[in-house]
Amino acid sequence: MHNSKLPLGRALLSGVIVAGLTACGDGGSTTQSFNLSPSPLPTNVVDNGSLESSDTEFLGFGWDAYTSDGSDAEATFAVTSAEKYRGNNAFMASITAIGEQPYDIEGGPINVPVVAGETYALVAWAKGTAGSMANFTASLGQDPWTTFGNLEVSFTGEWEQVAFTFTLPEDLEVSTIRLPVQMNYEGNVGAEIYLDDMQLIPTDPPPPPPEGRVDLVINGGLEANDTTAENWGSNADGTNAAGTTFSVDQTDPYEGNNAFKVSFGTVLAEANLWNVEAGPTGVPVAEGQTYTYSAWVKGSAGSKATFLVQHPSNYYTFASQEVDVTNEWQQVAFEVTIVNEGSDDVNEVVRLYAHMGYQENSGAEIFI
Repeated sequence: MHNSKLPLGRALLSGVIVAGLTACGDGGSTTQSFNLSPSPLPTNVVDNGSLESSDTEFLGFGWDAYTSDGSDAEATFAVTSAEKYRGNNAFMASITAIGEQPYDIEGGPINVPVVAGETYALVAWAKGTAGSMANFTASLGQDPWTTFGNLEVSFTGEWEQVAFTFTLPEDLEVSTIRLPVQMNYEGNVGAEIYLDDMQLIPTDPPPPPPEGRVDLVINGGLEANDTTAENWGSNADGTNAAGTTFSVDQTDPYEGNNAFKVSFGTVLAEANLWNVEAGPTGVPVAEGQTYTYSAWVKGSAGSKATFLVQHPSNYYTFASQEVDVTNEWQQVAFEVTIVNEGSDDVNEVVRLYAHMGYQENSGAEIFI
């Protein structure tokens, strides 16, 4: 996600890149952690968050969606199997006209059971037409429609995770809330937005953010050795990326003495992006914790890379971001929350690979 705004609640997630993974909390973008409460699984309290209860209907199956009466907003809503993050279905909104208020177009789970004074993490997967936007909220389902937390996101055209935490008031007098996603944005005319796997998970309240930053990446700046990229992994497919090489380079580092260099041979069209990949490995993480991920990248103008935070063995991607590389150093930064992806694998370490198997990269160079 890009250009996120957080008027309420706490942002926990964004996009991605390769170099420094840090737990931090200094300044305007507060990074926080949350720990899932030790209640019996499943902890998710959203009914039918993945739209699996019906292949055709969402009304009457734990969801609601509408355009405001009297507004100029026009949108259609449906359960779709054509585009989903996981399982068989997802929620789809097709927007043809907008109104004046953020809530003139919205949809999401309703009647979600909660407990006054408790802290929750809203976690969802979403995809929208590139450049479209949505505001994920947790709010009362009746007047005065109080919003307890929200996160505004801008979509990239790919599936991405949305997550934030909020704490309900101790004096809350209702036992359910709703999780509407507001989609009434000027740039959304003609857009399609998909929602899937929406969860509300009881958590411990986030602790105060630590002072400063603690870098968890070993040798993220390539300073441990002038010739070998220690604690980094790399791979180039000999058939689909013939002639591609990796090295530690001293020509023009962003900081310090070294940078990681990828010199591309011939990259075939229609090949997998992971046919050329590299990045730090063995980065320690904790499930439920949120991290700030930051790096600097430059290369041949027109080259591309997709940066990922991945499980090292099942390759589940916790967050990713595609970058158009230029011949000037540019920073890529985001927040990522390590969540259980539904497997039995333990999330104790991640790898921070960049996938670079784009045909546009043939003959190019990329520095990280």
